[in-house]
Amino acid sequence: MSLQSSLWWLLLFLPAAFTPLVYLLRRWGPGVWLAALVSLGTAYALLRLPAPGALQFLGRAWNFDTLWAYTMALLFASTAVLFILSYFASQGWSFYPFAPIILSLLGLALATTQLRIAALSVEMAALLAVFIIQGGRLGSVRAAQRFLILMSLALPLFLLAAWQNDLYRNTFQDPLFLTQMALLLAGGFGLWMGVAPFHAWVSAIALEAKPGIAAFIFIVFPTTAVVILLKLLTVWPRLIDLPYAKIALIIAGIFSATVGGLFAAAQKAYGPLMGYAALFNIGVLLAALGLGSQTGITIIFFVILSRSVALILIASANAFIQLQAGGDAFEQAPGIARRWPVAAAGLLVGGLTLVGAPFTAGFVSQWMLLQSLAEVDARWPVIILLGSLGVAVGYIRALRPMLQKGPPMPPAQQNWGLNALIAGLILLCLGGGLFPQIALDVINRLVQFLGLPG
Repeated sequence: MSLQSSLWWLLLFLPAAFTPLVYLLRRWGPGVWLAALVSLGTAYALLRLPAPGALQFLGRAWNFDTLWAYTMALLFASTAVLFILSYFASQGWSFYPFAPIILSLLGLALATTQLRIAALSVEMAALLAVFIIQGGRLGSVRAAQRFLILMSLALPLFLLAAWQNDLYRNTFQDPLFLTQMALLLAGGFGLWMGVAPFHAWVSAIALEAKPGIAAFIFIVFPTTAVVILLKLLTVWPRLIDLPYAKIALIIAGIFSATVGGLFAAAQKAYGPLMGYAALFNIGVLLAALGLGSQTGITIIFFVILSRSVALILIASANAFIQLQAGGDAFEQAPGIARRWPVAAAGLLVGGLTLVGAPFTAGFVSQWMLLQSLAEVDARWPVIILLGSLGVAVGYIRALRPMLQKGPPMPPAQQNWGLNALIAGLILLCLGGGLFPQIALDVINRLVQFLGLPG
């Protein structure tokens, strides 16, 4: 093994190597900051070092390309911010030691060129994620149970697809074989991403898990699934060219976005609202993939970036509100906006970013998607807009009780660290909307370099 390949394997497993020390220090501040510092350092190194490309290890090919490096950098950076959130509002002691191992396993899934290894790696990551979702709670196990069951149901579908590929590799031009592969992969990726009607784990985690944990799961697993799918399409480009494949993806995305919007508008608690807003956003990703073009891939990357920041912002605001209100329901938060305006602003800006409101980081990708969908069918942008309106209504309803006058209380105690974190994330969301070209230039270069389908 060369020095360069050794360095990249070290980057993949370095955060996980600190797990024993982080575990010992998990109940004190140094453990949190050590985990955050290592994750941020890993993200920085991934962005600065040149990607080596294909490497051989244990008799198999591993592809540490530019897409892998950027994806893992985003996941490690997002997790580092969530670690910092955990310092100000605890997200459970198991989060610090388990999250780096989960990311290392997902990194293996992204690097491998074997579908079965990717599926097994994601499954092992899901098994570990159960512990942070449960977070030591002794009550309901519904969220962890649903997540584990649905993620496990995806494994045999991917193994069957890999077996089919090995068995009929020489007949990959056969339309019947391609259709079978497409159906198996659609079921597997649908379960991984939590699209409707397979979103039971999304709603359950949003209801029961801590806000930071929910954001972590909603970011890392769907992002990994989307990137693995894009890599598969570079190997099997004919899958996306099957009759009705693109239309099916667009319809599935619109359906998920509609379900997310409808349910978001009817929620009465902050956690479930974030879950259904995330479901809407996943629908946007699917619809963009169904475009089957370079523009669609650009939209996907921009959505992945903006949704990560938005979900972390919403989770931070939700954690602050739960900390002060003592609960998750709208009715428990009267007067929050008057006493802690930064948290209320963070909740609204994060929600509007997910739906692509103007002046937020999500607007550029949303506008590009609506324009592209209108060229295919003028009705589809209208449905997407209705879904986004539902999510926006949900967050406006969430803000309304916070603006009301609450009962007499002692002077507000400001959590300045958490306020600063929320304010910084608000600036990122608004800055991405006002100056999107910085991100778009990087994304366009990445798409052209990778030569993705379309």
